[in-house]
Amino acid sequence: MGVRAWRIVGGAFTVIVVVATAVTAYTEIEWRGGMDRNAPTWLLSQQHTEILTEVYAFVSPTLVVRAGENVRVDVETGVDGQLTVRRELTWTGDPPDVRQSWNGRTLRVDVSCRSDCEAVYLLTVPDTVEVERPGASPIAPGIP
Repeated sequence: MGVRAWRIVGGAFTVIVVVATAVTAYTEIEWRGGMDRNAPTWLLSQQHTEILTEVYAFVSPTLVVRAGENVRVDVETGVDGQLTVRRELTWTGDPPDVRQSWNGRTLRVDVSCRSDCEAVYLLTVPDTVEVERPGASPIAPGIP
């Protein structure tokens, strides 16, 4: 291959490298300036949900439920020898304050909302267990 051929091949290679570099630089500038540019936006709403399930050994013939006014409690029939407490909290804004205690017979629950919130408890108990809520008559499992 002569000197002229090497110059043609070298010149063509140089043109390819320069064009490829220019195209790459242009697309990088376009991509960063186009897709990543800020657009006017703001958060309209945000809702949080937290689900917690606890399972306790339970042998008492009676379950006492003391729930605050912001708490809905549903009761269903469950497995013999255990109490399952499923808590679902939903809120917007600041998280609620939850106070829950269990002593083997009485479940105490209170939820204080700083803003909009909901607390739903689903309790599953053996079908032989009597569920009592102070201020109301005893209920059977499955009756809210």
